[in-house]
Amino acid sequence: MTFKHEEISFRFDLNPGDIVDLTLENPKFYRDFVKDLSDDECESFSLSEDGIEKDFGKSALVIRDLFDLDPNSKRILGAIYKKIDKTALSPERQEMFNEINAKISALMMDISADFEGAISFNDALTLPQVLGMIDFKFDYDDSTFLRSLLSYIKAWREATDLKIVFVLNLFALLNASEIASFSSELAYLGLPVINISYISSKASNENIKKVIVDQDLCEIY
Repeated sequence: MTFKHEEISFRFDLNPGDIVDLTLENPKFYRDFVKDLSDDECESFSLSEDGIEKDFGKSALVIRDLFDLDPNSKRILGAIYKKIDKTALSPERQEMFNEINAKISALMMDISADFEGAISFNDALTLPQVLGMIDFKFDYDDSTFLRSLLSYIKAWREATDLKIVFVLNLFALLNASEIASFSSELAYLGLPVINISYISSKASNENIKKVIVDQDLCEIY
């Protein structure tokens, strides 16, 4: 995986499990960089895998708030439901779902006969509607920050074609052993992480690669 920003000459060649601490010492550039990460129309970033360009907006996850890591957020579950609707219905499953819809419709018709007035109802439920009604969601472990973070990343990986994760100020919440565990889990998931910070972390860790971009947008490794 290769990540580039048009104003930084350094090319980030990333492997699954890599954790990069990217410190941006120029305040304006730091602000613009973080804002642009969440702008799907921004063309400052490029991302490729094995030389093939990827859609940055669809392949990158940006985590701004490390205290709000809900894998069952409406946004994630909405994406999951759409993905299931498009990819999970084999012909056999589609036949089962059609039978369920027919049985629900027949039941509603029978119930509607109990009323003197005319009754209308939706007689063709979609799979996303059913998933929402039965509260189809992830069971996750939020006993520690690391478990919460991994649960959140795994949920987005299920929902999208996730290739890279960006976070803000990650190392304030992880100790050395947790960083090592995080790296191992990322390797298993096939993902690298880039932490964006304004002040470089003082801690030295073999699992973290440090890149500093100074006030003049020059790189220090």
